Amino acid sequence: MSEAGIVAPAKVLLTFHAIAARLRHLLDTNDLRHVDDVVAVARGGVVAGALVAYHLGLPLHVVRSRFRDDGNAPMATAPTVAAQSPDLTGHHVLVVDDVSVTGATLRAVAEVLGAAGTTTLVLKGRPGSADHVVFDDVPSCVAWPWEVEATG
Repeated sequence: MSEAGIVAPAKVLLTFHAIAARLRHLLDTNDLRHVDDVVAVARGGVVAGALVAYHLGLPLHVVRSRFRDDGNAPMATAPTVAAQSPDLTGHHVLVVDDVSVTGATLRAVAEVLGAAGTTTLVLKGRPGSADHVVFDDVPSCVAWPWEVEATG
């Protein structure tokens, strides 16, 4: 229970094996040959982005975006993207994040990149929040295996 007396919802722990297997299946069954670069949204999307870039044999770029604080509370009315984002004009990119509910962060990143085409992928999200959602069947919050609270 938090200091405010609110009970936090239990998080579902997804194993690294389950994530890798489902991600591999998604990447193997969808045609992503048009993608030139993978762009991971820091912080949450870096591990997923690295897995995707490795599997596809593509360069990985990391873009900083801020919308929520460490407690997952919104810090602004819309996501902001760091000005030092890579110039990927003319490239087709795959933007990867860990979670998306509305797709706002993915859209903000895509806009800043100025890419010729953007496809989006998230590990967990609502159907329609990204072009590809790896876990759209997990309704609760997730404890990723690479997070401290998931590993103890």
